[in-house]
Amino acid sequence: MAPYDGQKLLEDEIVRVLTGLTSSFEPNELAYLALTSKVEAPVRDRLAFTLHQSVGSDYLVAREWDRVDLAILSRSQVPVALLELKAMYSFDDAMRYCLITAEDEAKTRSFAPQASAVYSLLLATHVSSQVPQGLRRVVKYDGHINRAARKVGDPELVRTALLARMDEALRERNLVASGNLAGGIAFELPVDVFYWLVRDPGPVPVALEL
Repeated sequence: MAPYDGQKLLEDEIVRVLTGLTSSFEPNELAYLALTSKVEAPVRDRLAFTLHQSVGSDYLVAREWDRVDLAILSRSQVPVALLELKAMYSFDDAMRYCLITAEDEAKTRSFAPQASAVYSLLLATHVSSQVPQGLRRVVKYDGHINRAARKVGDPELVRTALLARMDEALRERNLVASGNLAGGIAFELPVDVFYWLVRDPGPVPVALEL
């Protein structure tokens, strides 16, 4: 792969890897992971390794680097891109989580070099059917999932409401990419993991001297 000569090229690669991240999991693996735990760590780990494979000849990709979930560093360990992840569910308060990610961006920006790009990645797990009684305490937050679906009458209405709330909550933010990591099916439950990648609006040059 040709060397990256600027933040925009690196950002494009982050988006490309994120968009295709589902293919890095085994079929239905992401559904299983999202149903049985918060999906933040599995997505971070797979994103980090895939980026390591993709840009590792030019950059160092690190997890949990200096209080940051995922960092892309120059070969001299200068931070080029810093990324914080948060995970929620489709029944959660979207505005609250968007405020949390904004706080994460501000906190990271406070100690990041001015030339570093700072991102937040918000993930939302959505289960497209009610969780049966036999999966209680196996599927995480099964009660919340079922209550949200009963409240509006259809799990897909929960999904629709989530996406509408996120559109509103991120209207004034610097949204870089959004989409759906189709998780597949586990325990006969269809699962999607929606994502929103936001960049802090701090000043970032087109090219960095690494």
